[in-house]
Amino acid sequence: MARKTGGLLKVAAMLGLAVAAKQLSKKENRDVVKNEYNKVKEDPKSYAQDVQDKLSKQAGEYQERAKSEYDRVKQDPKGYAQNVQEKVNKQAAEYQERAKSEIEKAKEEFGEDYLPSMALSMEELEDLVQFILSANEEATE
Repeated sequence: MARKTGGLLKVAAMLGLAVAAKQLSKKENRDVVKNEYNKVKEDPKSYAQDVQDKLSKQAGEYQERAKSEYDRVKQDPKGYAQNVQEKVNKQAAEYQERAKSEIEKAKEEFGEDYLPSMALSMEELEDLVQFILSANEEATE
């Protein structure tokens, strides 16, 4: 088991290095990294403090947002759940429309019989969306 984990870590590390190398292959990215490195070399303590301040500020913003959402839920739990459900339904409808559009494009481009047999029919897709929505409603209740 340890061998598999070690191998997996090596693969993940190599993949990370490949992504980093690709990003650094772009001149503007290299310049940004060089500038940041030079800032660290000039004054490591100040740089660390700046990074800490930025992270604290961002964390504070997220905490405020979470507190605001929590307060909204606390004030009107059913209204909040209904609002979330409406957003989910709206987004699901948008995805459903996009799926229909893509299916229609494929039919126009490749013909009616092109769609693979494992593709869902529109009825099956609608049933799947309804199932997901109903499962989500049950989870929010």
